[in-house]
Amino acid sequence: MMRRDRATPQAGEGKPSKPLEEVFHDRLTAEHDFISNRMTWLMALNGFLAAGSTILAANAEKFDGSFTLNGGIFLIAVLGAMSNASCLFSNYWATVAIRGAGEALLEAWRDLSPDVKGKKVSRMRLYGRDPLSFRRKGRALTWWMHPWLLLPGLFLVVFAVLPFMSAGISRDDRDLPWVVQFIPLALLTTFVVLPAVEAARKRRER
Repeated sequence: MMRRDRATPQAGEGKPSKPLEEVFHDRLTAEHDFISNRMTWLMALNGFLAAGSTILAANAEKFDGSFTLNGGIFLIAVLGAMSNASCLFSNYWATVAIRGAGEALLEAWRDLSPDVKGKKVSRMRLYGRDPLSFRRKGRALTWWMHPWLLLPGLFLVVFAVLPFMSAGISRDDRDLPWVVQFIPLALLTTFVVLPAVEAARKRRER
């Protein structure tokens, strides 16, 4: 019996379910909407934080020998590192979910003839996905060129090293202890390195 791409309704069940391609499109749209919303607030926040650190640095000579200048820049660095790490973490798993949805769709097409499967793959651009993504595997390294992964990663590194860059800006304000300056770098390790290790472990288990 011919395999169908949509559920066959039984008596009394009403209308058939959506075609699998439409289900995939809906999932893809939802994930990209989530990514877009995260990136919108993140880039706005990064702009405010960068402006705040610039204003502090421009008025460096007005600080009176306390930790006010370097403490303010440190707090900006912590907030920026945490926000960008959180967004990077969420967007990474959204990318994994998109890839997983594509793999599930390919699995559903497994029993189709090569000609039919090829036609379905070639039409996937209409559903928002590059057909080549269904033919190539192991392209995780190219994921990081997407702006929703690259930009949070770059800002995260900038905020992680910001406390070290602020040392010595003012002759009057006191520098923070060097141990404290490593806190944003510790956030980089906690929110990025550990999730990456977890993802690698899960791939090995599969």
